[in-house]
Amino acid sequence: MIKYDLIIVGAGPAGLMLARQLDDTNLDILLVDQKKKLGSTNTGIYGCVRHVIDRLGLTEYIVNKPTGMYLYGSKQITGFKYKSCPYVNVDINKWAKELRLKCNKKLSTKILGIEKKDNGYIVMDDKKNKYYGEIVVDCTGNNQVLSSILGIRRSAQDFYSASFELENCSIPKERASEVAIAYDRTYTNYGIWFYNYGRKKCQFGMGDMVGAKDIPTKEIIKRAKQAMSREPWSIWLKDAKIEKESVGFGPTIGAHKPIVLDNFVSIGNAAGTGLPFIGVGLRFALEMSDYASQIIHRSIILDDCSTKQLSAIKKEFNRRYSRNFFYMQIFQQLGLKYMEQKDWDLFLDKFSKDFNSGEGYRLAYGDLDLPLLLKMFSFRSGMRMFFNIINFHLPKFLRFKERKCIPPFDSRR
Repeated sequence: MIKYDLIIVGAGPAGLMLARQLDDTNLDILLVDQKKKLGSTNTGIYGCVRHVIDRLGLTEYIVNKPTGMYLYGSKQITGFKYKSCPYVNVDINKWAKELRLKCNKKLSTKILGIEKKDNGYIVMDDKKNKYYGEIVVDCTGNNQVLSSILGIRRSAQDFYSASFELENCSIPKERASEVAIAYDRTYTNYGIWFYNYGRKKCQFGMGDMVGAKDIPTKEIIKRAKQAMSREPWSIWLKDAKIEKESVGFGPTIGAHKPIVLDNFVSIGNAAGTGLPFIGVGLRFALEMSDYASQIIHRSIILDDCSTKQLSAIKKEFNRRYSRNFFYMQIFQQLGLKYMEQKDWDLFLDKFSKDFNSGEGYRLAYGDLDLPLLLKMFSFRSGMRMFFNIINFHLPKFLRFKERKCIPPFDSRR
């Protein structure tokens, strides 16, 4: 049995960043992944805030610098243009392929077991090999492989998405660099996103707030393609060709927090399969790995890998994100989940009148607080949502007859 200071399971954005940040230390590290090669996440290009990408040395992998963010309703379009680009699209697959790690790597390897042994853990793979790690880190994202084997409660898998990389598009010059988010209950109960990479290439995606087991893969792909038929995309994508198609499921924002035990850590945010909205999966996966690397390194050097020592990872997570996660979860779970199309259109009307570009960016970035959350909804839209929640949850015979809330999308209808 081979012994390591650190074993990282999962070579997605979080696992790779953790390995990179510790690569110049004297730690003996093993990186394990079931993929055949590094750099093969479902969706290679993600949105992320610019300052995170620059700080972590990924600037050269920026493929697009959007000049504006737009929100689409049933008829209206609102949003902002920016002189300086606060967020970007970055090619994580290219970064992973060009990453030169000195640590030991085991690819095409599936982990089947993990058990506590003395002051560490033994990890078993599908080839009956065993590896001992003083600290083992689960970076398997929404799969939560090691956490599941250990019987730790899994994060809810309540988001299922389909996305396409498209070429041969016909995007107008004035719209060739933008990020768009749409809400259209005709196709989904959650949202649609659209990234332009110039006039000829883009990413189009759509997601539902339900578990993957509740929707056949063919169904989510079919509806995502149907969503491309709405204007203006029906014109821009008329002759477009799908170069890459992917589906993924995972937790929505706020559901996949760090787990810390003696000699064990689970970090990441399902960045490889979740929705690539600005400030969500990729940002948290990279930042969590960055600050966790410092704490893990210190713990091994001090020969103290206890829960108390490693809990600094959880404390730092809460310090950075707990407030934002709390209010974003309210917006997603109570807002989007119970919105009808008219409610979203009312929100866009208020957004176009009352929000400035800085507040629009904070919304995209996920930097929410109570004043901004309250500003998002008028009294009228708040009351509509209140009745939507009541109508959705009360038994049928108690429902308000004059209101009808649309439940999560049911493909059987």
